[in-house]
Amino acid sequence: VTEFNMPKRKQPLALRHIATQKATIMLTGVLGTWTERLCLAADGGIQDYQQAVQYVQQQGTLMHGLLTLFPTEVLEDLSPTVIRSLVDDIAACDEDNWGFKPTSWDGEDMYNAVCTNMVKSVVVPSVTRCDMKGLTSGFAQKLIIKALNSAYNLTHLAFDTATDTDNSGLLAKIIDDLTNLQSFQYKYQCTDIVIQELGLRCKRLTQLDISYSQEVTDFSIYHLLKLKRLTDINLMETSISPEFYGRLISRLKNISILNSSPPICEILSTVSTEKLYTITCVTAPIHNTNILTQKCPRITTLTLNSVYEDLSSLTALNNLDELHLDEGDYVTSNMAAVLQGVGHRLNELDLRKIYNVNMADTVTLCSRLDVLVLECCTFVPLAKHTFLSSDLPHYKTVDLFLYIHQTPENEEYNRHLRYYVNLTAFMCAGVHIVTDDFVADAIHNGAFRYIVNFEVEDAEDGDLSMTTVELLLEHCEHLETLGYLQSWRRLTPQNISDLKDRILLQNLNLGIVL
Repeated sequence: VTEFNMPKRKQPLALRHIATQKATIMLTGVLGTWTERLCLAADGGIQDYQQAVQYVQQQGTLMHGLLTLFPTEVLEDLSPTVIRSLVDDIAACDEDNWGFKPTSWDGEDMYNAVCTNMVKSVVVPSVTRCDMKGLTSGFAQKLIIKALNSAYNLTHLAFDTATDTDNSGLLAKIIDDLTNLQSFQYKYQCTDIVIQELGLRCKRLTQLDISYSQEVTDFSIYHLLKLKRLTDINLMETSISPEFYGRLISRLKNISILNSSPPICEILSTVSTEKLYTITCVTAPIHNTNILTQKCPRITTLTLNSVYEDLSSLTALNNLDELHLDEGDYVTSNMAAVLQGVGHRLNELDLRKIYNVNMADTVTLCSRLDVLVLECCTFVPLAKHTFLSSDLPHYKTVDLFLYIHQTPENEEYNRHLRYYVNLTAFMCAGVHIVTDDFVADAIHNGAFRYIVNFEVEDAEDGDLSMTTVELLLEHCEHLETLGYLQSWRRLTPQNISDLKDRILLQNLNLGIVL
């Protein structure tokens, strides 16, 4: 392996990053001792538990005071990780029978109090972000909501999963303290009452995601209209009717991003405004694109679901930059005409579960693509005598390629993968042609020289081995991520272990995804 071409060595961390990293490790270690001590005390009597609770509460007071002493810029990096670590720890203990909840005597109130105090100890007034994505414990969610009444500077709050208990009423009560919120996500369990409080208190809100919340109805529109700064709104799978949705987007003059579960044409047909010039990004099912192109002529990013009808009117969108299609038919949707009209302008083309894709159209018409995604698609054979030159601009502009799942129909197209010479990211799964020989040939032709992320899930009868690893290490100096190595049939656990040791020994800036 030559020193010149091998992946770059890790650079020294910035002082701020070092301080944050060390403080995070120290503080999360301390938090772990709290739950551990309570778990041990829960098996004893009430006296043991009371002593443990008293100790944890004293430590919590010290922790809160310590956090307030950190510089604001360090605390911005530190707080989200520390808060999430404690909340996850409490959630795990609460959901397991061996947790620190007393079982042999009535200690419910004491348990709730100590958990609440623990979370409050790490939520200081200067906290600006609280990201609870993926949290399913209603008990843990309740604790963090209670602690937010002192987070006066909070600008970002996110809950993106349904929990086992509904805490919407509690959340509505503390919104009065969150007047600086700019981004609010509360999926699945948001209600009209929560929206009412947001409308009254959170005038700075610009991003709102309350998707999949069936308890949000047309009643909320009046309160949403008070949020004049909203630019990004996701009401997908709520109980808001197309008529009221249309009323909302026609009156909020800063809305630029729409996410809808009713077909977008049903919403736009209720809008009396001739043009909605601010809307640039739309995600929705669609039956008729004519009204979309007429009402929203400045769309730059479009994500459409269930595309089986004619999309050819999309050629009128002169600013269209990204096109995402999820489930549909390439032929019946007339995608050939779409790419004929807008392909030369697209920077991103994302096709997922699309049948009968004609890759010749993409290769010849999409001459400036940066990102190409083909997930679970089927392909039509290239027309007889069709020749796709490796010198086409398309092969030189794409820098991120995601290609998931091989089907018999795309065998013919696979041989063209080696022509993408400027990729920074190559991700695929189950593609038989991606073998040691393929990688060697691609590198010989100049491909992968700029690769940063090489993430390949090998086919069941795949042929990837240490030969590919060595080739990438030798020729790809920008490589930072290599995966999914456990799926590589000819790569042994010892190979992977040796590779990890080598990365550490040579201090390479290279991560392994198993």
